[in-house]
Amino acid sequence: MVYTIGETVFDIVFSRMNPIAAKVGGSALNSAVTCSQLGAQVSFVSEIGTDTVGSHCLNFLEKHAIATNYVTRYDSHPTSLALAFLDANSNASYNFYKQLPAEFICKPIPLVSEDIVLFSSSFAMNTRSRNSLVTILQKAIGVNALRMYDPNMRKPINQNSVEMNYIHENISYAHIVRASHEDCLLLFNHTRFDEIFEFLYSKGVQVAVFTKSNQAVEIFTSHMHKLYTVPCISPVSTIGAGDTFNAAILYALYVNKVSGETLPYVSVDFWDIVIPFAIACSSRVCMSYDNYLDSAEAEQLQQLYNVGLL
Repeated sequence: MVYTIGETVFDIVFSRMNPIAAKVGGSALNSAVTCSQLGAQVSFVSEIGTDTVGSHCLNFLEKHAIATNYVTRYDSHPTSLALAFLDANSNASYNFYKQLPAEFICKPIPLVSEDIVLFSSSFAMNTRSRNSLVTILQKAIGVNALRMYDPNMRKPINQNSVEMNYIHENISYAHIVRASHEDCLLLFNHTRFDEIFEFLYSKGVQVAVFTKSNQAVEIFTSHMHKLYTVPCISPVSTIGAGDTFNAAILYALYVNKVSGETLPYVSVDFWDIVIPFAIACSSRVCMSYDNYLDSAEAEQLQQLYNVGLL
């Protein structure tokens, strides 16, 4: 099972201040949908209101075959909203509207060593969700379930803040870190990826994947470093690009039964298929206002890249 942990928001997308789309969203949710569309068994861990928007979000998840056993619902708090404003390059800036309880509480998850856990974005550095998240991650560590972390930074954070401490703790919980060029600038004040990987590796990270928008993807492990080019496209919206990239990696790990124990021994041949596959999935999502692949796109890309049984 792939577990993705994060917030649920309802995205209202604007271009030139005109609303052009409304989508169920949230970083981990977007990854859950694409991962499920590709064929993995996925469970989403989050919180949703019992309002009309929340019911729509829950129905959307269930329609896409995502288990919602660990989605907490609130009677007295609305589902969070996000206004996404696309710029001339189709990149988004956000205004968030949230009225959530003081603490997020999740019931225990019976993780096993074959499971994969993704945690990401603001949910992973929020005090109100910290206890539940750490409980899940410590359980995952106990059974050596594979763990992937995406900081998904949206704004600068004080280096001495509680949030920054949480990010460093999150790094120490992860086997894999996927960070964007912008993440690295905000976290480390530079993008010397080799030096950043040395730091991550010292904290226990086995694989680091660095994405640089429409330019390149670099991957580092203890035994390899490789750069992959990104094709030039004219994006419609980049909102779900990184989340879809994550989902493609999660699916490849899932379908090839890579575990926390076997990850350090994965060969360069594996990544030579998986990273271009993830780039292709991400690029495809950028060509629409959806934050995730649809079933036809997922099937087409699977057949093209054949990531199963690597």
